[in-house]
Order: sequence, then C-alpha cells, then structure tokens
Amino acid sequence: MGDTSSGKSSLLSALSGVSFPSNDQLTTRCPTQLILARADTFRGTVRHVRFQSNGENDEGEEKQDLNRLEDVPDAITKLTQKLVDEGQHISDDQIVIEVCGPELPNLTLTDLPGLVRTIGDHEDQSIIPRVRQMVDRYMKQERTVIIAVVPANVDMHNTEILQAAQEADPNGTRTIAVVTKVDLVDAGAELAVHELLLNKKKKMHLGYHAVKCRSQRELTKGASIEKGLANEMTFFGQHEYWCRLPTHLWGVSRLTERLVSILQDNIRRSLPKVITEISSRMAETQKSLPRLGTPLETPGSQS
Repeated sequence: MGDTSSGKSSLLSALSGVSFPSNDQLTTRCPTQLILARADTFRGTVRHVRFQSNGENDEGEEKQDLNRLEDVPDAITKLTQKLVDEGQHISDDQIVIEVCGPELPNLTLTDLPGLVRTIGDHEDQSIIPRVRQMVDRYMKQERTVIIAVVPANVDMHNTEILQAAQEADPNGTRTIAVVTKVDLVDAGAELAVHELLLNKKKKMHLGYHAVKCRSQRELTKGASIEKGLANEMTFFGQHEYWCRLPTHLWGVSRLTERLVSILQDNIRRSLPKVITEISSRMAETQKSLPRLGTPLETPGSQS
C-alpha cells in the first residue's frame, strides 16, 4: 500500500514472480488480489468479483482461464480497461488472480489503488476520500500484514501511507515500510535515507527495507522479473553508498524472508482469537439446529 506511483505494483511483481501490467497510464483502479499456491502442474484463473455494500463479495461474469503465467498482465489489463470504459476511476470491485504451479510459493498479496492527494480538473473529487477509505478498510484487518511502500526520493515524514498504517496498526507489529526507488535519491541526500533504513529516524517497530525494482523504462524495454532482481543485486552490491547498508535490510529476496517471519508471528498472535471465534460460531450453529426440526434417521424418511 502506498501513494500513487510509489512502485507498489513493481514490488508486488518482484515478490510474487508474477508480472503486472507495465502501462503507467493504466494504474491500479481496484483491489487486485493475487493468490499463489504450489502444485504439480500449472493452472490459473482471473476473475472479476463484485463488491457488495453488506461486505459480501459476488463473483461477476468476467472470468478467464490462464494457460500460462505470462497471460496475467493482459487479463488484468482487460478487466481494468472494463472499469475505465464503465467510467469507474476507482472501484471497490476486486480482480482476483489465482495461480498454482510447481515454482510458486503459498502466498496471498493484495495491491490497492495508490493514495491520491490531487486530481485533474475534470476528475471526480470523491476519488481522494474513496481511496483512503478503501485502504483503511484493508489495513484494519487484524490478520493482514501491511507493506507500506514509500519512495526514497520524497519526504517520508509527510508520507500519508505511514500515517495511515500507524492509525490502523498502532503497535506496529504487522507493518513494515518498504523504501523503493533508492536509485533516484539525489546525490548528497543518501545519508538521510540511510539513517531512516537503519531505523534511526521515524522509528518503526519492524523497521524499513530497501528495494530497487524495475523502472518504467526497464518495463517498457521488456526487462524480465529475473533481470530486475539481478540488476538489484548489482546495484546494492556496487553502489558507492548503498553497499554500506547491512545486507539484511535490502533486496527483494531478503524482504521475502522478513515478510514470512512477520506473517508467522502474526499467525501465532492471531491463532488464539481464531480458535475462540470458531468455537463461538460452532456453539451458535449447535443452538440453531433445533429450529431445523427433527432429523430424518432412515433413507426412506428422507425421500
């Protein structure tokens, strides 16, 4: 989660190994959920899920089977373009991508529209509060790990996503700040970013992590995810300043390790509450059974 053009989708691609649309003109318009699972053979679907005001989701008519992982960007673009054609600048509907394969991890990630501060002259003014409400709704889910994406070349003390994350997760036990675009930091400004990454300024419970994902120029040229990860290793390893950063604080691969650890801790904390909720629902169900009448005990009585 982060501001518009903070690098959220590029980070999501790097973490998951699944490419997202690279057209910077067709930005994230609705929640995009990526559900990954390990399996012996590949299978996948992309579907449009309608949002209901009562909190329930209703699967829409748009559903597409995927023959390969490379089909994901076009499928997302098609559904996103449909929202644009319907005049929806922002939608609570979901694009849900489910893919299984031998090389995939068991992981679920959600990309949200970026927080908006200003809009164009002819755009709907309600976009700004609608996006904030959507982001808040997702962040307040206690079992969600918040990846707060902030570009290194902006003033992070005034970054709205960090403020929103703090409101949703006051203790900071499920929020990690990921600093993108470190290659765009102006010469002479590296020290401030370096101290932030060391958690010396604007301290966070889980700290910060630096990444360098594929730039728009690299995406336009067709650079693969693997090429982007290799370029990231070279950048941090050889840069005269960033090479001084402790290795556990940079790189997508190490971020993945940190996220797994955070998620495991979050599950351990949540498990007692989950068990209590299950027990409560089972008790409610047991109480409601008598209202269904006397059970039919023989096959004949059931016909």
